[in-house]
Amino acid sequence: MIKECVVVGAGPAGLATSRALVERGVDHIVLEQDEVGHSWRTQRWDSFRLNTPGWMNGVLGRPERDGYATAPEVVAALDGLAAALPVQQRTPVRSLDRDANGYVLRTPDGDLRASTVVLTTGNQNVPRVPALAGRVAEDVQQWHAAEFRNSAQLPPGAVLVVGSAQSGCQIAEDLIAAGRQVYLATSQVGRFPWHYRGRDVVEWLVEAGFYDQRPQDLEDPAMTRATQPVVASGGRSLSLQSLARSGVMLLGRIVSVAGHAMTFDGSTEANIAYGNRFAGRVCTFVDAFISQTGVRAPPPEPDDSEGPVNRQTVADPRSRRRGPLRSPGGGGRSPLLCLGPGARA
Repeated sequence: MIKECVVVGAGPAGLATSRALVERGVDHIVLEQDEVGHSWRTQRWDSFRLNTPGWMNGVLGRPERDGYATAPEVVAALDGLAAALPVQQRTPVRSLDRDANGYVLRTPDGDLRASTVVLTTGNQNVPRVPALAGRVAEDVQQWHAAEFRNSAQLPPGAVLVVGSAQSGCQIAEDLIAAGRQVYLATSQVGRFPWHYRGRDVVEWLVEAGFYDQRPQDLEDPAMTRATQPVVASGGRSLSLQSLARSGVMLLGRIVSVAGHAMTFDGSTEANIAYGNRFAGRVCTFVDAFISQTGVRAPPPEPDDSEGPVNRQTVADPRSRRRGPLRSPGGGGRSPLLCLGPGARA
């Protein structure tokens, strides 16, 4: 088969690309190794919501402007979009090579040739677990964020969530709301306050051109490789402080593991401060835009995520904790929700 273009991957990016190609009359096909939106069907927890509002997600059709879609809502929208596009599901691409006329893609159903190939496979669909997880006692259950669905699937006992970026913070929030005892191993991750000077912060940033910046425009281009900041979903702010106020015990980074014991460094307060500084820079960026353009906006309000932290919910420096990982009496299994540094391709 010969096509002008082949798109590999039928997630949001692949389907948006296909729709644009259809509108321009480009002969193409979309190859998906599983089913449309596969990772959205199989790697999202029950309480998951997008951290961007409906007005930013035109590929999902006509979502509620200020709503935050659930994973099933995303899947339904992708299915509806794919129905009008040339998508071929369950067709994995085994290899991609150049030839004299463009590219050749080898699949179980035969070879395809195309002058152009667009790769939209995503870069966060293969779970990655830190090496330290292999040193945890065998009677401690470990789950990756891609496997976690809700508190009910975990056995009784405390839960240690490893990683305080978007997934870790949202899952810690989910678990504490379910009445679990939750520990959160934190790291340096920025955060956005949800609301500032009368508007959603993300809306301010889009209007101010924040997302139009190129690496060379940044004071430190290495920031393009930094962990994505925590942006709360569902229209409320989320921070280490707000999690601590809800009862989550904050810990530093894991530095060693030996069976049921883990040692954490003393970086908890520094990690909280890092998030605060990031939020402050975001607000300063918005303030500068308002000042330069004369946009009407109310004065700055206090950051509702930055408030005080109960000292009892921040572990002492150089903590050595056994509680979250010790098997409870009666032969039960104490769960460890091991998120790792993120899912990577």
